[in-house]
Amino acid sequence: MAFPLISIIGTGNLAQHLSRNFENCGLRIAELYGRNLQKAKAITSKLYDARVTSDLDFSDSEASLFFLCVSDEAIADIADELVLPKGSVLVHCSGATPLEAIARDGAAYGVFYPLQTFTASRKVSFEGLPVCLEASTDEAELLLEKIAIKLRALPYFMSSEQRLCLHLSAVFACNFTNHFYRISKDILQDQGLPFQLLKHLIEETARKTFDLGPENAQTGPALRSDNATMQKHLSLLGNHEEWKALYQKISSDIQAKNYQV
Repeated sequence: MAFPLISIIGTGNLAQHLSRNFENCGLRIAELYGRNLQKAKAITSKLYDARVTSDLDFSDSEASLFFLCVSDEAIADIADELVLPKGSVLVHCSGATPLEAIARDGAAYGVFYPLQTFTASRKVSFEGLPVCLEASTDEAELLLEKIAIKLRALPYFMSSEQRLCLHLSAVFACNFTNHFYRISKDILQDQGLPFQLLKHLIEETARKTFDLGPENAQTGPALRSDNATMQKHLSLLGNHEEWKALYQKISSDIQAKNYQV
C-alpha cells in the first residue's frame, strides 16, 4: 500500500526515535513541530527532507498522518490547537491517555503506543517491539497496523483501559525497577564497589523471569523468611528511612504472595 506523508509534533525522546525509525523503513516525514526550534532542527538534520515548523496550523501541509509525541499533560491542549488538512488522521503515542482525548468531529484519530523505554542517546530498534493500537475508524486502525508491520513491530489491538493497565504494569517492570537499580548503585558506591558487579545477576533475573514466570523465579531472604539476614540489611541502611520502609514493605509483599519456595 502507499503510505501517507507523516508529520511529527514534538521534539522529545519518542519524537526522535519515531522519526528516525519511520525514515529507516521508507516512510517520509514532511514536517516536525517544536516550540524549541534549535532542538527541532537538531532532529531534522538527521532526516531526509523534513522541514521544521513552530506553527500548529498544518492546513497547507502535504502530510495526512500526524503523530502527537508530547507529554501526556499536553496532548489534549495541543490537539485542540491543531489545524489539520481535511481527511487527515491524528494519532497520540501515550500509554496512559484515552483515545477520546484527541477526538475530533468528522476526523479520524488513533493511538500508536510503542511499549519501550526511550532515551535520546540510545538507538532502539522497533523490530519485534509491541506497539499498542486503537483507532476511531477501521481505516485508521488498518493504517496504523500497516505502519507497525512496516517497522517490523508487533501490533496489538487493545482498548484505552487495557492500555492503561499495560502502562501501569510497565511502570512496575521498568521505572520502579530502574529506581531500585539506582538505590543498589548508591549502596555499592558507599562501600567503593562498582555497580557492574550486579550485571550478571540482573541479566539472569530477567532471563529466568520469562523462562520460568515471575511467580516461579523469586528468590531471596524474604521468600525464605530469613529474618536474621533481613535485620542485618535494615541495620546497614542506617539513616536511609525511605529505603528501610521500601525494604520492609516489599519484603512483606513477597511473603504475602503464594511463591513456590
